[in-house]
Amino acid sequence: MDEDFCDMLKSTVCLDSVVEGALCDLPNPFQASRNTSCSGELKHPEGGVCKHGILVLHLTVIRATDLGPMDLVDLTGDGGVMKRIVKRARPDALAPSDSLAVVDVHYEGTLAATGAVFDSSREDNAVFTFELGRGSVIRAWECAIKTMQVGEIAEIICKPEYAYGSEGSPPEIPPNATLVFEVELMDCKPRKGSTVNSVVAEKAKLDELRREREAAAAIREEEKKKREDAKAAAAARLQEKLNAKKGGKGKSSKSKASQ
Repeated sequence: MDEDFCDMLKSTVCLDSVVEGALCDLPNPFQASRNTSCSGELKHPEGGVCKHGILVLHLTVIRATDLGPMDLVDLTGDGGVMKRIVKRARPDALAPSDSLAVVDVHYEGTLAATGAVFDSSREDNAVFTFELGRGSVIRAWECAIKTMQVGEIAEIICKPEYAYGSEGSPPEIPPNATLVFEVELMDCKPRKGSTVNSVVAEKAKLDELRREREAAAAIREEEKKKREDAKAAAAARLQEKLNAKKGGKGKSSKSKASQ
């Protein structure tokens, strides 16, 4: 048994405080889940057991880095669209954007309540193509697919308000149904009539216009500052002259009084 593992775990987790019927929240880099038995053993990721502390749960401890891409992410902030990455894309893979808004996907949709499949592009191996931002798909898809990369497979859980709402889509989808989609992003492309080269050229043109606007704004700001500095300097000179005149009059009055 790896004693360093046990010692580190004991130092980071209060094992004596585990309560019957509850899970122990293990800090990173560990996560825990309860098995059906309660033998009071703590398993090492590479095998073996240790029996430090008083355990009332049988915990299987694994490193968080070994969990893989399975954590749910709330894309809308209200739990309406949840995403779980099943297979990650390459880091340099393309992603949908304003210039690459046409996407090809494979998908399978199921009802969360029953697990029944109501639609699938894989039945006839027909890729589904649509353009983001056109309102041609449900809100959950618009939200989730923008976060994907080509080659990624994701599970998307859609509450009714981000899917087909209170009306559903009879007969396959009942009212107020939560849906689960497994979506694979196959490709993302420029809009019809555009090419990758034209998109790149247009982006470069827009970037150049932005830089020109920023440069012009900087020049205007510099000119404004120069005008303000000039006004301040003129006001200071005028004040000096006024102060000098006041000082001269005071000296003249004192001179006459002494005579």
